[in-house]
Amino acid sequence: MEPPRKAQGKPQTSTRYKEKFNTLRETYTRATATRANHEKNLQSAGVIMKRLQDEIDMLLEALMDAAAQEEIQIQMPMPVTPPPAMNGHGHGNSHSAPPPARHEDPRLSQHAVIK
Repeated sequence: MEPPRKAQGKPQTSTRYKEKFNTLRETYTRATATRANHEKNLQSAGVIMKRLQDEIDMLLEALMDAAAQEEIQIQMPMPVTPPPAMNGHGHGNSHSAPPPARHEDPRLSQHAVIK
């Protein structure tokens, strides 16, 4: 058996370093582009977050104003209208006849029952 021959010319190590350098350069370029993309997305997310916070603040102010108005209305209640006349069936339909009037005999109210 013959011992393995060494390649003549430039040593193999220099090409490996070039390949490694080019691979690392590509990785660096991708990482830099990814970072720039993430920073851009972060800025746009910050703008969206500020806009949403402004909207939340506006809605909270509207709720507080509505609660204050409701509190004022509770302190100064609106006049209540009386319920419609009941027809004996649990509802007051305007198209139904009114209940018959009760007339008591005046003679009955004068006599009291004594035990």
